[in-house]
Amino acid sequence: MRDVGGLPDNTPCEHPFAKSMCSLASAFSFELFMGHYVDCLKIVKQAGTQSYPEISRNMIKGKGLIGVLDGFVPWGAVQACMKGWSFGIGHAQAKVMFNKSGFSKSNPRVSEVMAGGIGGVAQGIMMGPLLLLKTRVVTDPSYRASGGFLQTGIMSAQIGVKVVKTEGPLALTKGLPVFTAKRGADWTTRFLFVEMCESIAKGGDEKKKLAPSVKYACAVAGGTISAFSTLPLDVIVAMQQSANSSGEKTSALQLVKNQYAAGGMSGVLSFGTKGLVARVVHVSLTTLVMKELSSVMYNAYAATQSTRVVASASGGKAASSAVAKL
Repeated sequence: MRDVGGLPDNTPCEHPFAKSMCSLASAFSFELFMGHYVDCLKIVKQAGTQSYPEISRNMIKGKGLIGVLDGFVPWGAVQACMKGWSFGIGHAQAKVMFNKSGFSKSNPRVSEVMAGGIGGVAQGIMMGPLLLLKTRVVTDPSYRASGGFLQTGIMSAQIGVKVVKTEGPLALTKGLPVFTAKRGADWTTRFLFVEMCESIAKGGDEKKKLAPSVKYACAVAGGTISAFSTLPLDVIVAMQQSANSSGEKTSALQLVKNQYAAGGMSGVLSFGTKGLVARVVHVSLTTLVMKELSSVMYNAYAATQSTRVVASASGGKAASSAVAKL
């Protein structure tokens, strides 16, 4: 990946709060309509031994299609909002910092990758406890045993109190160090591979503007490559936070040792690639949503604001001219 040239002096910075709200809206919409279901498939697959069809059947057999949203209310919804907001504000704030220091101008690609990693770390710190609560819901079969969508949501809302009472407040941070490191690695590698794919698509001409469809394809491709590179960490987090490990204090290293003792190197490799298909689908689409579609939303917002400013300025000049003629 080469850094050729820099950003023009008049390149505007993204407003951190506005960008975070665009990221929040993008993430929530994606998780509601598809992301949550795919993420649940991945979590249950990583924490257990069921096949994808079995997991899907268990989701819907008691409640119908609405069962795929078990765990979405409230923790999945809160997590989706926090995922988008924390990443958006961390990423945009890092870009503002790099822009002010001049780093973005001299190293535009590197600064973009680093900003993505910083956004990922912010996301990991803020989202970890919420992911644990959602993981407990989707890996605990009692939540699918009876009751409708509303009842499951009420039961899910109470799990936070249950975890604190039975395991202590620090239980909410189980897997947090690994998860935070993983999120930083996730978004660093996602942005890195997307930038590499875009560089290849430009064919060495760094000034070439890519069509939106090409940028979207690069985002999906970069997310896919990233998913392969960070999958073992993802499996470790799911194992640490699952319902089966409630009350247990198991380090990431101990989990790997247990897998090696049970099945040797083949057991470790099998453990490290659990949930691969769902992981790749979720990560590639998340990268598309958070890197490209949230930017499309922000650019639309920025264009609207710019139009309002121009219209206001034009109106002010017209009023001044009218007064001058009187």
